[in-house]
Amino acid sequence: RQKYEDFKRIAFTFKLIALIQLGILGSSIVFNTPPYTIPSSISISEDISSVGLVAAVLIAAYGYYVSAMATKVLGVEGTYFGIELGFVKAEYGFVKKWPYSVYPHPMILGQVVAMVVLHVALFQRRYPWLLPLHCVFYLTHMLQEIYDIWKGEPWYKSENKKN
Repeated sequence: RQKYEDFKRIAFTFKLIALIQLGILGSSIVFNTPPYTIPSSISISEDISSVGLVAAVLIAAYGYYVSAMATKVLGVEGTYFGIELGFVKAEYGFVKKWPYSVYPHPMILGQVVAMVVLHVALFQRRYPWLLPLHCVFYLTHMLQEIYDIWKGEPWYKSENKKN
């Protein structure tokens, strides 16, 4: 159980670092400064549309909101493979609340929507592969979830055979 707690803590820490990194890189693009420097003025770069920036930020914020609400519905243990590893005893597909009642795989979908919008609006010129690669890895993980690709049989399937 301690290793699982360590895994959750490390996964959360790296996720937080990744989001902070995206925020820093995005702000360097918006304010046209080198990464990891404080802008000398708070003026938006001339090659970025203010309306497009606001729209992109709103759509990305909604994507991250959907992802955060999916995490809330699943709980931290359900989010970090608790069901697959047997720490959370629940049937696959047990969540019926929003956003799961509206979106398939809302945690991944929310992240991908946010990253695609941010890529198109901000990142594509300076960091052309950063967010597309993130999306590829998220979508690969989603395929793993959809097709139950892992070694061995999940606990909930083997437990149903016993009953």
